Amino acid sequence: MKQKLTLWLACFVFLLTGSLSAQTYGWWDSGANAGNPGGVRTGYDYYQSSTSSGYTNIHDNTAGSGASSNEWSAAQTIPFSFNFYGSAVSKFCVSKNGLMTFDTTVASTVVDTSLNDNSALPNSALPNNTIAFWDAFNPPLASNDDVFMGVEGTAPNRQLWVVYHSYRIGTLSYAYFAFVLEETTNSIYLVDMNYVGSGAGTFTKGLQVNSTTAFEVTGSPNIGVQYVGLNYPDNTYVTFAWGTCFQTGGLNATDIADVSFKANWSSNNTPIGAQVRYRTSGSTGAYTVLNVAGSGSTVSGLMATTDYDWSVREICAAGDTTSWSSDVTTTTAACGLTSQCQYTVYMVDSWGDGWNGNVIDFSQGGVSAGTVTLASGSSGMATVNLCSGDSVTVGVATLGSYTYEVGFTVVDPNGDTVLVRNYGSSSTASFTATTVFGTFLASCSCAPQYQCSYTVNMTDSYGDGWNGNIISFLQNGQVAGSVGSTFTNGFAATEYISLCPDDTVTVVVGTLGSWTMEVGFTVVNPNGIVVFTHTAGNTFTASTVFGQFSSPCLTPSCPVTDTLSIPAQSSCGVAGVTFTASAANPNNTVLWLDANNAVIAMGNSFTTPPVTAAVSYGATVYADDNSAGPVHFGPPTTLTGGFGNFTNGMWFSVQKPMTLDSISVISNGLVNFQVRISEGGGNKTSGHSGAELMRSDTISVAVAGTHQVPVGLALMPGTYYINMAFLGGTTGQLHRATAGGAYPYTVAGVASLDSVQFGTTNVRVYYAYDWVVSEGCVGPITAASATPGAAPAATVIPYNVDFNSGIPCDWTSDAGNPMWEGVTSYGSSSINGSAFVMIDDDAAGSSAGAVNASLTSPVIPAMGYDTITVEFDHYWRSYPGTAGYVEVFDGSNWVTVDTMTATRGSWTAPVHENYNVTAYQNMDFQVRLRYSDGSGTWGWYWAVDNFEIDGVLTPCTQVRVELTTDIFGSENTWYIQDVNTGVVWASGGPYANVSPYNAAAATHIDTVCIPDNGTYEFRIEDSYGDGLDDGTNAGWYQVDILCPWGANNVITIDTTLAGPNGAPWGAFHYGSTTNPPMYDSTVFNISCTQYSNVTFQVDMNKVTQSFTTPEVNGFWNNWCGNCNAMSDPDGDNIWTVTLPLEVGSYQEFKYSADGWSIQEMNDPTASCTNGNTVYTNRVLTVPAGDTTLPVVCWSSCDACSIEVTFNVNMAWEVANGAISADGIHVAGSFQGWNPGSTEMTDPDGDGIYSVTVEMPLAQDLFYKFINGNNWNGAEASGDLAACGTSDGFGGYNRHSVTANADTNFAAVCFTKCYDCAVSIDEALGTINLFPNPTTGAFTMERTELAGDIEVTVIGLQGQLLLATEWAAGQSELNIDLSDLAAGVYMVRLTAEEGTRTLRVAVQR
Repeated sequence: MKQKLTLWLACFVFLLTGSLSAQTYGWWDSGANAGNPGGVRTGYDYYQSSTSSGYTNIHDNTAGSGASSNEWSAAQTIPFSFNFYGSAVSKFCVSKNGLMTFDTTVASTVVDTSLNDNSALPNSALPNNTIAFWDAFNPPLASNDDVFMGVEGTAPNRQLWVVYHSYRIGTLSYAYFAFVLEETTNSIYLVDMNYVGSGAGTFTKGLQVNSTTAFEVTGSPNIGVQYVGLNYPDNTYVTFAWGTCFQTGGLNATDIADVSFKANWSSNNTPIGAQVRYRTSGSTGAYTVLNVAGSGSTVSGLMATTDYDWSVREICAAGDTTSWSSDVTTTTAACGLTSQCQYTVYMVDSWGDGWNGNVIDFSQGGVSAGTVTLASGSSGMATVNLCSGDSVTVGVATLGSYTYEVGFTVVDPNGDTVLVRNYGSSSTASFTATTVFGTFLASCSCAPQYQCSYTVNMTDSYGDGWNGNIISFLQNGQVAGSVGSTFTNGFAATEYISLCPDDTVTVVVGTLGSWTMEVGFTVVNPNGIVVFTHTAGNTFTASTVFGQFSSPCLTPSCPVTDTLSIPAQSSCGVAGVTFTASAANPNNTVLWLDANNAVIAMGNSFTTPPVTAAVSYGATVYADDNSAGPVHFGPPTTLTGGFGNFTNGMWFSVQKPMTLDSISVISNGLVNFQVRISEGGGNKTSGHSGAELMRSDTISVAVAGTHQVPVGLALMPGTYYINMAFLGGTTGQLHRATAGGAYPYTVAGVASLDSVQFGTTNVRVYYAYDWVVSEGCVGPITAASATPGAAPAATVIPYNVDFNSGIPCDWTSDAGNPMWEGVTSYGSSSINGSAFVMIDDDAAGSSAGAVNASLTSPVIPAMGYDTITVEFDHYWRSYPGTAGYVEVFDGSNWVTVDTMTATRGSWTAPVHENYNVTAYQNMDFQVRLRYSDGSGTWGWYWAVDNFEIDGVLTPCTQVRVELTTDIFGSENTWYIQDVNTGVVWASGGPYANVSPYNAAAATHIDTVCIPDNGTYEFRIEDSYGDGLDDGTNAGWYQVDILCPWGANNVITIDTTLAGPNGAPWGAFHYGSTTNPPMYDSTVFNISCTQYSNVTFQVDMNKVTQSFTTPEVNGFWNNWCGNCNAMSDPDGDNIWTVTLPLEVGSYQEFKYSADGWSIQEMNDPTASCTNGNTVYTNRVLTVPAGDTTLPVVCWSSCDACSIEVTFNVNMAWEVANGAISADGIHVAGSFQGWNPGSTEMTDPDGDGIYSVTVEMPLAQDLFYKFINGNNWNGAEASGDLAACGTSDGFGGYNRHSVTANADTNFAAVCFTKCYDCAVSIDEALGTINLFPNPTTGAFTMERTELAGDIEVTVIGLQGQLLLATEWAAGQSELNIDLSDLAAGVYMVRLTAEEGTRTLRVAVQR
């Protein structure tokens, strides 16, 4: 168990005035994965957001003036007695940025703006008696950013929890943390619960009594967030306790042996002594109490494989002792420490939420030697100490839930894997409480590759061997080797033992035989030095220990004298060359150097960048100086700072050859990276400059913590720059120190870390702490020269090689005797009179070994061809037992297309071969010619010339696939496959996970040319089953055929399908998390036909025949009837339909209805028809772009129209000679308000002028009558108020609405809303109408009762609405217009004596 941090009272920051009381606050950190104080709240950290959790929202994010205002809450009551700094408090308030105060005078007020950013304590602006879990206020708060209060536990041990839920604070997006007040103890806890999303914490934690007295947690005001996870077990907290001598914590045992262990704990005091008590687990008897100095003391006198409960208390002063801590249980081992070694268990959880209570046990001899579990997250590491030589059974200690998510790997001390348990599905990987995962034998010996051989020279003074005596050699309490069992006769013999290096070896009696005084032996190390001697003549017993010696395995490594030999090379065109070299001592390493003698590669081979000009590199042999051990230097891991993955680095210099063995890094999660070494140019002002030289292997740190990681890069003297290259899959960050750097850090004469790339001061450290370096030495530097060579034939079809210049440099020929070679002739013979290639088994002779030699072409991309052929000329001369093979690579395997055992061709008549290999086309196509003589038959030869790969290329079109994944790109794959041939033309994924999420980094675009003649399936899958929705981010995909005119879409994600985790889209149509994978699929052909959406419109208002649904028929639908039905959603009888039609196509069409029940009869001479007198159709050439055709009338090229007749009564003007010589006109919206263009006439001389105008259907008409042909003769607008609409100039226009039929407006009097009255009799003149205005009903009254009166009600548009007779003798007539709309109506009275018109206004 990792020892928890010990924080002493001396770390407290407090400023006091006056005298100190006897009691004060002490504080300590619980350490990692402590859970919650008191073991309460064992659910998810966010439970307080639920109304069923019993928690109350005491400070809503919108409290006060809203989510952007930091205000104190209302005063809240503490539900039990509680003391703060020795005084009783009963109420508290909280702020929106992590302050809790017992000074309730601030309740419901705005927080002092200076407190919106946190600072060190004390701060004079803070209210007295305040607790701080304090960071910057970061408005606006989100809708879930609330503070909840709830009570846990029962009296008298209750806890009041004040929880900040999903809080936006500082730079954190979603923070969960809590203040906890504890009943009776008066303890205060600050609990780190859960932090997700982006950002980092910079908290102040502590208590402030007043402006001069405070207790502050070390690291304030820049304390980072502690843990990430949804469950309580990974929580951590700080305890503030009131008293004088504070309880210990963090009890753990180390150095656990069979009869003892070391007791460790965290002290929160400065004790003068301590006591440890223990007893066997389950016992109710008395404890054994030991007086000890402090933590780290040894408890001994125990029994092996026994459980012991033990606890601790400390003595602060005479009479001032802490209470006993809670018991912890430790099981003693089955063996002593010298027989134990540490095994490492790497744990994974497929869901990422820890092992859900599952605990794995490692037992030896039926007793648990240790257990491991993963509290949270997706991965972690633990260790167990095992006894060497004993079998280990790995089983289940505690059965939790979701067992199939559990996976682990057990690795021995040598780094070898001894047991693997893989996670899986519930049906394949679940386990029970009795499951045994496996067994293995624990061994503490070093791995064989690290051992070295010692020689034991044995003698027997009598000459009859050792008479059964056997001598054993022990390392770490284990027998590493024994000698003597084969020495059964004679005076001398030699045996060998393998020992681990640099260890103490104890020489003992393995088996006691007889005549022990005759036994003698010497032990010689690998360097030939005698390291131990036992001389014959002295007897020994079974318990005799002869002595000890050390076991070095290495000879001095420096100086290095190797001189490498490296032939110069020419490149194969613009390509790199590969140099090879090896050191005489395999423990040494070849370094490859640039022109400045900086190391650019390590190992026995080095491939250069493409060679475009003559260039020279260096090579030398490097050895670690084993006479000088590794040295630690550099900045310590204790420096403070924060986390972030940046490119900043540090300059360092090297004075002699050395290896950077390792560095320490600190992570807050999973980080994948490489250590990058570059030239050391630049400075702090201008920044770094210089080319990258080399990188380490990929380094992965899986969990948060401090890690010593291997680097293993050798360096020559020079100036360098080191930084990190962060790789995909990284979800965490590395720590960089922001203060405390003290450059230079130096190893005298070897290396120094000089400065950092940041700012003007050298106080930062970027990632690399605690450097470990080893001195080394190098041998002579040898030049490795490269020159550019001729380019081989382009590796594209058609591909031709005539071998006139020998075997091309991009072909490969198996080395051997014989082998394929380029030749100009065979004696006087050749293939076609020119150079060729051949393999000559005859020339190799009868003594040559078996031959199986290939000549292999380079990779030739071969996809999308109708046919592919391989051709060549050759002469194959056979001999029994030999064979020639023509083989092609199909992308996965080599396939034989021809086997030759009989002679083909001759020198004078070579055979031309032609193989159809279309079926094997792929992007990695190759051909090889393979000659075999079986088991070594002495054969003839095979000569080949004029090699060709040819093909007929299938026309293809580019298809573009664009995919944006969610965070989990590793779940996504896709492919495009020919459904008939099964050939996969393109595929993608799985991709790297992207966290933190960045849409650009999650977007992948692939374009591939796919043959036009196939039928293809595009399929995209999400292996987990939740599509492109990770709960926060929704991905997207689209597949398009890239046509000359633009993109022709194949498929796009359906954004109407809501994501399964809550995103607005992201789901696929098929599969789910319970039935994975989730996928979409579509089958398509390559088509670049362009379509435009054409909207057809026909006006059916003039159709007199009965119909239900019109349709449009044409070339495109083969005149099918009602398959392209039209619709009229707004009910105006104008029917429409939109259809995709091929751009540029000529179409004929016509409108019909109800499956040809009726059809329009078009005019063959009209402009919109085809001119065919038999089949008269409309015509259309489809444009490149969506288009809407004009509305046309059924059987017409034009829009439908009606005839509207205007009538104006000019009788008065006629009678009075007031008719203008320019005539009577009407002007309005239907003709552009031209006062002189629409003349009216009075052909019958009745004084009523009329004109009929053709216009579209359903018009909203505004107009005036004009006596003349200009506006001076227009009607007086003011007289039209009752029937008109404002003209915007203070007057009125007449207003009428037409429908779809011809309309004849009733005559109206010029300048009036009604027709003119010829005369008004006295009898009509006495009629009264009331009430007016009316809501509908009104009464007319008369005094002259003689004669009948015809009564009509007319609308302002002249339409007759009601007619009745007012009989003679009737004094009143009641009329009801309640069923008419509100407005002004005319009531016309007609009698023998004349007419009169009244107006009535209906208002509601």
